[in-house]
Amino acid sequence: MTGEGSAPGDATYRYRWVADELRKEILDEAFEATEVTLDVFSMTIESLAARVSDQKSRIVAGEIRPPRSITARLILPDTQSPNLAMPRRTDGTDDPRVRERLRGILQSHATMLRESLFELRNRGFVPEVSVDVRLVAFAPQLELCILNRRLALQGFYAAEEGTIRLPPDGEEVAIFDAYGTGAALFPYRAADSAPGQAGILHAAQEFFDSTWKSLATGADF
Repeated sequence: MTGEGSAPGDATYRYRWVADELRKEILDEAFEATEVTLDVFSMTIESLAARVSDQKSRIVAGEIRPPRSITARLILPDTQSPNLAMPRRTDGTDDPRVRERLRGILQSHATMLRESLFELRNRGFVPEVSVDVRLVAFAPQLELCILNRRLALQGFYAAEEGTIRLPPDGEEVAIFDAYGTGAALFPYRAADSAPGQAGILHAAQEFFDSTWKSLATGADF
């Protein structure tokens, strides 16, 4: 979850960069709606938190008309579960320190996103703001972001090996993790004329709603 990708000269890096720019343009469009909804199922929300902060700046600067409401529902992995497939030591053993590190990342980015949105409410730009975080006892294998129930961005997490330092003595530990900040996300629009686009969006929304209702539990951050 460090956000590190491939070397800048290779094709994979260029593709990821294009995908990230597409993500920015799509979020710009989403925040120009009268009512904004964000349904997100992800390993972390590092990229989203940064993009939402950008949208806050656009609204405050008067670049776009503020929406009447913003509602965010976030599903993230529960770091209390010892059965998370990622992040995990490469020898397969559970290390609570690895999970605690992930918790710190999740809490930091959730706080950043929440503060950005509630600042808009507190300063009188957006009358209604809601941010709700729930947890599931497994690591998501895909990243899903549904905007305004009209567009879904979906990408897949590939397990990659990396090394991290853990407290209290800075021990180096090899782990498998998902470095999703550079992952390619594929868009599916309700209004797209391509066969299957609307069906994929509908299925993605049903998947999110059922996970939210039946599997996810409230977070304490």
